[in-house]
Amino acid sequence: IAVAGREGTIEVRAGSGDVAEALALAGAQVPTAAQLASGRSRIGDFVGRWVTIAVDGSPCLARAGTVALDRVDPRYLTVTWRVTCPLEIRALRVDFAHLFALDPTQSVVLRLIAPGADEHDTIVSIDDSPLEVTIGAAGGLGAFVGYGIEHILHGYDHVAFVVALLLVVVMARGAAGWERRPL
Repeated sequence: IAVAGREGTIEVRAGSGDVAEALALAGAQVPTAAQLASGRSRIGDFVGRWVTIAVDGSPCLARAGTVALDRVDPRYLTVTWRVTCPLEIRALRVDFAHLFALDPTQSVVLRLIAPGADEHDTIVSIDDSPLEVTIGAAGGLGAFVGYGIEHILHGYDHVAFVVALLLVVVMARGAAGWERRPL
């Protein structure tokens, strides 16, 4: 999200499978490049509802978004739209409720850019939305480290991998089967 004065630009990069619903595709069908190209207006409207922004409790007015297919990797697309807020943007409320309603396990990497202020990077999960962000407020490394720790601790596959590594360290296969290694 880039902001200046009362204006903002929101850019969302999404996987093509994330917009299948906008194209009325059945099940887990992934849209083709042709389907994505022909459904750009529906995709723009669909993705445009994923993020809402408000300033001092007043919603910002969103305009229609543009959709660009990724030239390097056709599995991704970028949707960009502009918003006009009723007041100058010094702090804003970013709400991803519609995105998390589609998939509560999603995480959003949010970058807020404003003239004369440090960039604010953070990760937003369902528990963090809506998020209050102040222009120039600290973000960055702490959010990413915290998210990484939470991701590892709540990702059972990660815990199982660490346990498997520890078993290799303390167990060895001998002539009689698995034996404990001397430490």
